[in-house]
Amino acid sequence: MEELTGRIKEVVYYANGFGVIKFEYGKTSRTAAGKMPRPCQGDLIRMEGTWGKHPKYGRQFQTTWAQIQAEEVEPENLLVYLKSGFLYGVGPALGQRIYEAFGDRAVEIIEQEPEKLCTLSGITKAKSEKIRDSYEKTKKYIPLAIYLRSATRYQIETIYEKYGGRSVELLKEDIYRISRDIDGIGFLKADKLAAGCGIKRDSPERIRAAILHTLQNVAAEGHCFMHEGSLNTGLRVLLKMPVSLDRMRYELEKLTDLGEIVVEDGDVYLSSIFRAESKCADAVRRVLDAPANRTVPSVWIKKAIMDIEEEKGFPLAEEQKAAVEMAMTEKMLILTGGPGSGKTTVVHAILKAWNHPESVLMVAPTGCAAFQLTATTGKRAYTIHRGLEYGYHEGEMGFRYKEDNRLPYDLVIMDESSMPNVLLMESFLQAVRNGARLILIGDKDQLGCIGPGKVFDDLIRSGRIPTVKLHLGHRQDDAIAVNVERINRGLGCHTWFQKENVFRFRLVESEGEIQMAAIQEYIRLVQTYGIRNVKFLTPKKQNSPIATEVLNPILRDMVNPVEGRKPLTLGNLKFYVNDRVMYTKENNYDKNVFNGETGTVVNINEKESILEVLFDDGSKESFRGKELRYIDLCYAQTINKSMGSECKAAVIAYSVAPTMWSRNLLYTAVSRAKVEEYIIGTEKSIQGSINSVAPVSRNSNLIKKLKGAGSYGGTV
Repeated sequence: MEELTGRIKEVVYYANGFGVIKFEYGKTSRTAAGKMPRPCQGDLIRMEGTWGKHPKYGRQFQTTWAQIQAEEVEPENLLVYLKSGFLYGVGPALGQRIYEAFGDRAVEIIEQEPEKLCTLSGITKAKSEKIRDSYEKTKKYIPLAIYLRSATRYQIETIYEKYGGRSVELLKEDIYRISRDIDGIGFLKADKLAAGCGIKRDSPERIRAAILHTLQNVAAEGHCFMHEGSLNTGLRVLLKMPVSLDRMRYELEKLTDLGEIVVEDGDVYLSSIFRAESKCADAVRRVLDAPANRTVPSVWIKKAIMDIEEEKGFPLAEEQKAAVEMAMTEKMLILTGGPGSGKTTVVHAILKAWNHPESVLMVAPTGCAAFQLTATTGKRAYTIHRGLEYGYHEGEMGFRYKEDNRLPYDLVIMDESSMPNVLLMESFLQAVRNGARLILIGDKDQLGCIGPGKVFDDLIRSGRIPTVKLHLGHRQDDAIAVNVERINRGLGCHTWFQKENVFRFRLVESEGEIQMAAIQEYIRLVQTYGIRNVKFLTPKKQNSPIATEVLNPILRDMVNPVEGRKPLTLGNLKFYVNDRVMYTKENNYDKNVFNGETGTVVNINEKESILEVLFDDGSKESFRGKELRYIDLCYAQTINKSMGSECKAAVIAYSVAPTMWSRNLLYTAVSRAKVEEYIIGTEKSIQGSINSVAPVSRNSNLIKKLKGAGSYGGTV
């Protein structure tokens, strides 16, 4: 048996206590494989084992035991570590006493002679052993804990999980990288840690990090870029110090050289968004210019329309017929309309006229929207990511279908096309092959997408793409659709009971009254339609009686009583079997779960902190440990999060401040339900939102970039 100590250069593989690593061995690199604790690049590892030869991978050190070694602690930093909170039951006061008792040998005593700790009052033999055990588990964090003296234990663990044994080295190069690389540590937290490490307020890395943070923030709000003047104002507010325009432009040049940003005519972009916006325009031009791969005879189109009219029992509206014809004759078509306008009927006719199902791909942005598209058309639809086959390809995560390997379909249909932001839409458009016909279906009057851009709206307003706007047609007896249309036209709404569906609204004076009435209505709807088929929608997330954070625990107690059952507890949040939940993080492509997806908890493992969720699209996924941070209760949800989903019944608790009045917001809320809808709110909020016609402004240059895309437009 041989013993080796080396610095880990690369983690090749690790799972279930078995690892394969490359480590420094003298002046060369060697491979070790076998039993070991979770390794990280840069860790110092001590191993026992024997040299052997793997039949495929050659000579390697086969470990039977391994341990991550603690870095040597300088005496002047030892007290910082002892007071850091990493040792079991050792706070600042006890850490001070341990240091005073044992001095520079404190760590040695903890590791090798923990019983000596018992000479201090308050430390029993059992506690001394727990202190030693906690040291063994956390000693790898010592250098990072000493460097980031003001960091919390959670922050240190999270940073180490990302960077491993190279954490201190990388943070000394640029401490602000944690604001870009690590969820939950934004610029403000990184700035506080940087100040503790002695980073100057006017340092280049601080100003550059603030620029990137500001651009990321406005991208999250929907903007593709910021004007230089607005960016400079934002920087001064964020940094709480003067930043001259010349100084900012100097740092912008440096960030441009690093490939982080692009500045075009005074508009400052994150480079990824600039590329996406530019390539969206290029892709549209390419699709419009390419000769069609397949021609559909006009007789097929006419027959398809006649067949659909016979199936439905009513004639198609003229704009519906025009949409079917244009879909079969134009290279690209936009179809927009609200609920009840007949978009699904048009899709049925298009598929019938096309008559080549093997060459059709239908996608939607979310699993829920794809599930609904499948249910209404009878043809399998996919999420955009599944359609483009996101996964490991050629050694890295990404889309299989992309610019250099396009989709093998001649008719591509996307539903809910107002939802993808410019980054996702660019990936999708790039993957559509030359000669394919592309149909984008959506509702231009909904709220804008989550993230940068307004691609669907820009494509319509550019006038470059044939567009058909459907209006409420034969369904004048649809109480919900009629009221949605009235709201969209600024005419108000009224209670209406029809044979197939019901739309009701009630005006009250306060948010407290809204809460009480809406909860009663929600319980009735759940009893009538089942919990999966009912949505409780609100514009507010917090600081209100109708906020989701207030409503969710109340609604859970009403419809999923928890008495006598064991929960899975995460901080202040508890989960039980049958809870309605939502995934709230950015899209998780490994699990194929998307931000805003809803489901039901079907199993919990409290001991191992595992939560199993059956999502509404039929997929089932498990979440554990830190992943649980992104699961939230979802008996009530915000209107924004409901985009792209449908339900049988909905209750809408509606009250917003005048600055938030938005016809798009109210319209999106009332567009969700198909059978029964009940809106309860204040007259001021409802009428104010109906009267608010100004669209939310987003910075985008896509229309300008589309000007070179040829004159193919026209709206029916």
